Amino acid sequence: MIETVWPAAVVVYPQGLSSASKADPSVMKTRWQDEHGQLGDRDIKFFDHMLTKLSGRYNVDANRVYSVGFSNGAGFTYVLWSQRPAKIAAVAIVAGSLADADKPLSPLAAFVVAGKLDTTNPFQEQVEFIKYDRTVNGVAPDAQAPIKNGVRHFKGSNADLAVMIHDGGHLYPQGVSQKFVTFFQNHAKP
Repeated sequence: MIETVWPAAVVVYPQGLSSASKADPSVMKTRWQDEHGQLGDRDIKFFDHMLTKLSGRYNVDANRVYSVGFSNGAGFTYVLWSQRPAKIAAVAIVAGSLADADKPLSPLAAFVVAGKLDTTNPFQEQVEFIKYDRTVNGVAPDAQAPIKNGVRHFKGSNADLAVMIHDGGHLYPQGVSQKFVTFFQNHAKP
């Protein structure tokens, strides 16, 4: 977990609220909104409120606010990337997809993780979103970067992008939190 590799950070693990499943509205599931305007933007409002409260209680560096999401939480992290880029220095997305593709992203440092065997958020769809992330961050389509510690780090003309592809399925890979922390420590808002 992030707090064990970055003890100086204020780390918060909020829980999504119960809502009707998109796949079957008769089923209630704990989830985050994955599109702007969905669920009355309750989760974006919650993020704003939470950040304000935490900033009042702790010594929060407004230039070092990050969002990490796995699966549906990764979808919400994409929503925050789209709707709150001025409040976030960088994001980390694991096994997620951009459901709100008609809402453009602004350049933002991002670390994206996808598993080749993921069938929940199909790997090929995640690859398409990584291509979009590359475009947004100004990484040339033909740009190559060596794999270092399992990660490709791209210097985009607009923002950096780190990409980690693993051989597993829909999971949060062991040791990935350390990689996020290193990435975040090197990315603050200007």
